Amino acid sequence: MKTRFHLFLRQHANDWLTATVLTAPHIAAFGPDLASLKPQLAEALAQELADGHLKAHGHWHEDLSRRALELELRAVQHQRLIRVPMRFSLVVRPVAHVDDLFEVWVPRLGEVFTIKGAENIEPWAEEVIRGALHLKDVETLLPLQRARGERLEPLEVTWSRPKPKAEKRQTWRAQAEDEAEQARAHPLAQVGVELVGEARDGAIPRADFRDDVLQQLLAILDAGHDRSVLLTGPTGVGKTALVHELAHRVAAGTVPRRLQDVPLWHITGGRIISGMKYLGQWQARAREIVQAIRAERGILYVDSPLELMTAGDAKTGMDVASFLLPPIRSGEITVIAETTPDALLLAEQLNAPFVAALRRLPVPPFPAAQAQAVLERAATRMEKTYRVQFTAPALGRALDLLARFGQHDALPGSGLRLLEQMARLNAGQRKRLTLTPAHAVKAFAQATGFSETLVDPDVPLDAAAVRAHFEGGVVGQREATDRLTELVMIIKASLDDPERPLGSFLFMGPTGVGKTESALTLAEYLFGARDRVMRFDMSEYGYPGAAQRLVGFGRTEGELTRKVRQQPFCVILLDEIEKASGEVFDLLLQVLGEGRLTDGTGRTVSFRHAILILTSNLGAGEQRRIGLSPAQPQAMAQHYREAAQAFFRPEFVNRLDFLVPFAALDADAIRSIAARMLDRALSREGLGRRGLTATWDPSVLDLLMAHGYEPKYGARPMKRAIEQHVLVPLARWLLGAEVGTGATLELAARDGAVQIRAAAPPAP
Repeated sequence: MKTRFHLFLRQHANDWLTATVLTAPHIAAFGPDLASLKPQLAEALAQELADGHLKAHGHWHEDLSRRALELELRAVQHQRLIRVPMRFSLVVRPVAHVDDLFEVWVPRLGEVFTIKGAENIEPWAEEVIRGALHLKDVETLLPLQRARGERLEPLEVTWSRPKPKAEKRQTWRAQAEDEAEQARAHPLAQVGVELVGEARDGAIPRADFRDDVLQQLLAILDAGHDRSVLLTGPTGVGKTALVHELAHRVAAGTVPRRLQDVPLWHITGGRIISGMKYLGQWQARAREIVQAIRAERGILYVDSPLELMTAGDAKTGMDVASFLLPPIRSGEITVIAETTPDALLLAEQLNAPFVAALRRLPVPPFPAAQAQAVLERAATRMEKTYRVQFTAPALGRALDLLARFGQHDALPGSGLRLLEQMARLNAGQRKRLTLTPAHAVKAFAQATGFSETLVDPDVPLDAAAVRAHFEGGVVGQREATDRLTELVMIIKASLDDPERPLGSFLFMGPTGVGKTESALTLAEYLFGARDRVMRFDMSEYGYPGAAQRLVGFGRTEGELTRKVRQQPFCVILLDEIEKASGEVFDLLLQVLGEGRLTDGTGRTVSFRHAILILTSNLGAGEQRRIGLSPAQPQAMAQHYREAAQAFFRPEFVNRLDFLVPFAALDADAIRSIAARMLDRALSREGLGRRGLTATWDPSVLDLLMAHGYEPKYGARPMKRAIEQHVLVPLARWLLGAEVGTGATLELAARDGAVQIRAAAPPAP
């Protein structure tokens, strides 16, 4: 079968494209050109059509048109109200057989509505956009700015439904048609998934070794009153798996009589209000849901009470949780919800009566031995799916890695993800592959970014090589080199405190001496990439209330917590920390002491796999005035410690692992740094693309030292000197010369300027 779709394309400033399926906006792709995106989208759409998640019709319209709508939105920036001009594309089509009725898409928002009268399209679209983005933070609006170009493109998808076995074909067809008809008629089918049916189809996993908690859950659900329950426990402990196991027990009929054949609907607050445009419209849908679940004695399963509390009508204060509260209290409906301890605290602040209406059932983490048994059973199931075989040493190494370096999520969740990563990496072999401890190390290193050498206990650490790495990146700072080398050794030996960040440093010293370069060199060693450094200029967080930007407010994510949640294995660089507000230091006390923060959405973010590096120029001026030098490391360290203690609160200084003094750089150190910076500059893509290499004479360094050596500013002026006295002349020379591939450019300084000569490649 073939089905045609419309793609909404956004061409960005770098010419890459985002392609979104107009009638299925949850399917999108990002890439350099349309030719590479279409196969990805076609494959995803074919699977959705084959699985029945998308209808086979209603996606193609011959009479689509695109319009532009310009408007100003009010947004919040640094707690101030500003106006932001925006331009949105609208996609419009007349509805067949109905006069003057139009269907309108706002693709960038994923919004669609129907409106009567062509003259009402733009005004109604403006109201929809304003309603969706009213008083949002500027950072929310920026990704929605109009791209370099926006257009529609067609996509034809060829697909087929899976063929049932011949002997069951008629029964299968009749059953599928009957289920599809029931789904269309059931109000919950539009907003949720019925888990008992999913369990019968084998689409959801089972929970192992949870009979004790499951029996408590069944007892609550079978009670005469107060049957709604709130499952509490850390992420990964198995709360969702417990609900899935309940669905399997209902499907098998091994539950109390009250629960025999009851449907179990998984819903979210977002899906309840999705597509609702009119006042009272989502309330009407919610009323239908309550009536339907009450009529069939079913159970609603909610995986985020916070989402219920934030979905609804902000103007009236009515949210989905408040709407459901009366029928929960009266016992008309039964709800199972789940939450983490930190999210529970925020939920109690937002809607304490809703939380109080649910009976709490803690779901404890598995003991290590039982968690291993769960993983062994899961591994057996994965072996059939991925055609691999787990060995006992491989499973043991996986658990060991999680214990030493793993995510903060409770077992078995984090272990199951690691096992699946191992299986996926090695699936597709012609023969069944036996997984060993090395496969566990490789999968864990790929998931976290840590080097395999660092996490593999079978590979010894070469301390001399570690020190050489840091000495190669940070010149003239022996104290910093020693401390960073020691940190790597502590991590390798698993002697770091598991309840705190991997390391925390306060780098103190004058500007341009290598504080930032040290952070980059550390990230390069641990993760193989300098971009694992998350850098924040703390001078931007010096005003009252700035701390909220880091952790989020108004039920939004923060700038710091969002980045660490997305990449928990990282180096966090907080530049000029002394310029931050006092509220920021309160947050850092929690990070340094407990290794975690709770963001504005109520989710806990772990910092236990991050290294915090704080930089400060405090005391640098006094160091020069009193004549301290790198030859006096103890006196210099004491000087900077006194400067830190005079400025920062004692509890803040005491929670840092190391205070590292950085000395002013002498001429020899600057010259060494200049040589490395010059080598790095001459290895850039412009020469490599032309097939050229470059060498330089010591006279070039003499020229750079004459123009770029300023002791007061360290190595920072050297970058400008290389740009001005080497790269600019080199660029001018390349643009005016004809040089053959393979030639070597020889740079030397003559008469106060760099001279360039091309040497032909050697004869073959």
